[in-house]
Amino acid sequence: MKVIEHLSQAYYLLSDSNENYLDVNCQKGPYSFSIIIRLNESELSGYLDSGRKSIEALAVSVMNDPDAFSDRNIKDQGLLDRAYVAILAYPTH
Repeated sequence: MKVIEHLSQAYYLLSDSNENYLDVNCQKGPYSFSIIIRLNESELSGYLDSGRKSIEALAVSVMNDPDAFSDRNIKDQGLLDRAYVAILAYPTH
């Protein structure tokens, strides 16, 4: 897995084989948490057509209403671990 897009304190777009994931930093009240979703065909198509703007718009949607994306939140611990390692290895400077 590797990071292919990043916006500081907002999101990481990750690629793993033929799948793409969006890790979004969310806040609800005093709590900060992450939601990682797999991009569906429409979202991936939007990214391929419009680039970063479509991912930023999707990230904002997730940030504004994380509950609407909770059913898509990845629970697979192996995938979450690979995402975490990729994010830690990503040069953010």
